[in-house]
Amino acid sequence: MEIEAIRRVAHRIVEVRGRDFRLSSEDRKDLLQEVLIRYVHAWSGEAQPNNVEAWLETTTARVITDRWRAEQRRPAVAEVEDHEGDPYDVVADFMEVARSRQPSMPAVGDAVINQVFGLVPPADADLLQRRLVDDVEPSDLADELGISRAAVDQRISRAKARLRAALAAQPELLAELQAGHPHAYDRGRQ
Repeated sequence: MEIEAIRRVAHRIVEVRGRDFRLSSEDRKDLLQEVLIRYVHAWSGEAQPNNVEAWLETTTARVITDRWRAEQRRPAVAEVEDHEGDPYDVVADFMEVARSRQPSMPAVGDAVINQVFGLVPPADADLLQRRLVDDVEPSDLADELGISRAAVDQRISRAKARLRAALAAQPELLAELQAGHPHAYDRGRQ
């Protein structure tokens, strides 16, 4: 069976299984990529499993199970609350302010960005800086790092979660950010 035919079969299996487990379309795309990567690693060269469809079905189930187990082991993400006690994404607001080029919303200074990124490991800080402040496309980051686009997205998501938790643990820094740019942090929360 050619790789394109294998991709079509895997896509069909992933779509059915992904919907069964209520995975988003992005998660199903990541799942498809993971299944195809496992296939290529397991069956490189001319060899193929006796029943390709059964192998893909089993592998899809295993990847879903592995992801579910990893999610269960992951600690809960600390939430930051606004003035009324509602949770919101402080990282998204910080990045919007940090990237802003509008005079009405001056960008956060480099010293503050460095202080915020100093709360997470250097690899996370570098990735977040490149993607969210410098606006480097994920596909470009994937090429630079030699990993898949999905892996870049996962790393960014995990880095954001670690930054969100770190900011939740630093209320004085969060208050300083919000005081300097209340228009960004108070949007829709009044």
